[in-house]
Amino acid sequence: MLFDTFDLVSALATLAACLVSMALLLAVSQQLWQLRWTATRDKNCKLPMPKGSMGFPFIGETCHWLLQGGGGEKPQKKSKRGGGRKARWPCAGLNSRCSSPLHLTPRETRSRNATEDHGQVYGEGGGHMLFNVSSANGDDMSDGDEPSFWDNRGLRMCQQRGSGFHSSRRQKYGNVFKTHLLGRPLIRVTGAENVRKILMGEHTLVTTDWPQSTATLLGPNSLANSIGDIHRKRRKALIPSPLPGDPRTNLIFIQFQNSGVQNPNPSSYPMDDPMGTNQSYVGIYLAQTKKGHPCVFAKVFSHEALESYLPKIQQVIQESLRVWSSNPEPINVYRESQRLSFTMAVRVLLGFRVSEEEMRHLFSTFQDFVDNLFSLPIDLPFSGYRKGIRARDALQKSIEKAIREKPLCSQGKDYSDALDVLMGSAKENGTELTMQELKESTIELIFAAFATTASASTSLIMQLLKHPTVLERLREELRVRGLLHNGCLVPGELGLDTIVSLKYLDCVIKEVLRLYTPVSGAYRTAMQTFELDGVQIPKGWSVMYSIRDTHDTAAVFKDVDAFDPDRFSQERGEDKEGRFHYLPFGGGVRSCLGKQLATLFLRILAIELASTSRFELATREFPRVITVPVVHPVDGLKVKFYGLDSNQNEIMAKSEELLGATV
Repeated sequence: MLFDTFDLVSALATLAACLVSMALLLAVSQQLWQLRWTATRDKNCKLPMPKGSMGFPFIGETCHWLLQGGGGEKPQKKSKRGGGRKARWPCAGLNSRCSSPLHLTPRETRSRNATEDHGQVYGEGGGHMLFNVSSANGDDMSDGDEPSFWDNRGLRMCQQRGSGFHSSRRQKYGNVFKTHLLGRPLIRVTGAENVRKILMGEHTLVTTDWPQSTATLLGPNSLANSIGDIHRKRRKALIPSPLPGDPRTNLIFIQFQNSGVQNPNPSSYPMDDPMGTNQSYVGIYLAQTKKGHPCVFAKVFSHEALESYLPKIQQVIQESLRVWSSNPEPINVYRESQRLSFTMAVRVLLGFRVSEEEMRHLFSTFQDFVDNLFSLPIDLPFSGYRKGIRARDALQKSIEKAIREKPLCSQGKDYSDALDVLMGSAKENGTELTMQELKESTIELIFAAFATTASASTSLIMQLLKHPTVLERLREELRVRGLLHNGCLVPGELGLDTIVSLKYLDCVIKEVLRLYTPVSGAYRTAMQTFELDGVQIPKGWSVMYSIRDTHDTAAVFKDVDAFDPDRFSQERGEDKEGRFHYLPFGGGVRSCLGKQLATLFLRILAIELASTSRFELATREFPRVITVPVVHPVDGLKVKFYGLDSNQNEIMAKSEELLGATV
């Protein structure tokens, strides 16, 4: 008996010694891991490294990031039927029958900071982007479609779990902190002044930083992969000039590509972005050379180009709304918005004339491409990276065919699309773009136009559903301006200058982009050691600046979680208190090239929704909104659309007949 007791005590002592040894070993290894990264500080700089934790050896804080969820509050509970009474459904549109729509605050429906490290949107200002967190078409994966880790969807499902990680670290360590995620040391940055320094330091303090898989799939000739002088020259061919009509008017810099240009007669244009990004631009204007021949410097996203795109964008939107309204079932708004954005990019921006069957094939292939753009760079069968390569090759094959057929399809065309400008600019500089350069540039242009508009379009529709008074104020503005008569949009009156002058519409679009910013942020790499918020950013470290966190923490915005378009009105002007408190499309030399086009698209969509459609939420509650890979509802937002005739009567059946069985 005595020996048995001794054996038990000995075993417990041995176990305790092992546990203590393991704990000590773990503590020592963790401390050494911390010292390993602390040693990377620049000894020539007296400033300290940012606060933060590097976690455990090799895995860093990845486990904390995956497990620490709950950044946003739960959505509103489901409404229940009682006493045979039908529940009221949130709806919007003319002759709306819903008198008491559900109202949720943004924080009740969105999950904040959900894995923003790997949820970045491309727009040049963005660094990383993952598309379609649940599936390629925006649906959730509750139908038994099991994801594979190597398929990239499984990885992204894990990434959704870390929604509270960044906010908790920011509260503990401040607006600039270090961490280590997915095998990568990282300094995360929030705050207008901190973001300003990073954006203004492109090519001097920081440079673009893309994952290996993204750089490979986009190609070496893409603007995103170019740096320094190469980036400046390529971007200049696409740089947008500002639009007239904004009250914040100032003289803007004029840049000419030809030293022989004489007597330019530039107009006075707003120095700030009239679409609301509050960034400075360089205007490129039409001038005369010494020889007297006109040189067109207005490029892809210039005022003239956008004016020529406008009727074609409106036509694409009108056709899509007719299709949505003719569908007897509710549509998935996010998926259909992706299709709409892609169609606009291909047919309007690039000028490709493809059949409906070819368009469906291109869209499906493009979805595969963007769905695996940020996959693990492991080229194995059935891996996301391999799928991305196959999709890229298929896209380039189809695009090459369309490019070769383009001269035959351009006869009688009344505007120059992006490809025309690219090829024309190259010829002006005495060079010819190779077919490979054209194919990579084409994919990148689709990417730039596609990235933010689908997310923002979905957010716009959701906010109009939640706030019918906002929709009614939009209609009233259209009536006052003579654009809406007897409930119908007056044909031929929708010009670019007119759209820009619609002040309340501008406020609505800005507020949608502030509250549901499609662009989460971006990665950069420090080219040299520099100071930020009282700490040093050592050379070679990755820096991730957060646009969404900056919007959320900006002191200039009152009641930051409320959807309040009037905060951007001339009377309140909350966005005028600082340039970098509001930057939904990034900023600096790598700000999103397609932001002018994207915002014009959103304005036209809002006008068409207000004048030609009625729409209702087809579920009992508004879905939760997630921020990975871009902001979108977890179920894609199921909405029933109804077309309206000239007498503002519904063309489709009543909503109660369709939804009564599910209420």
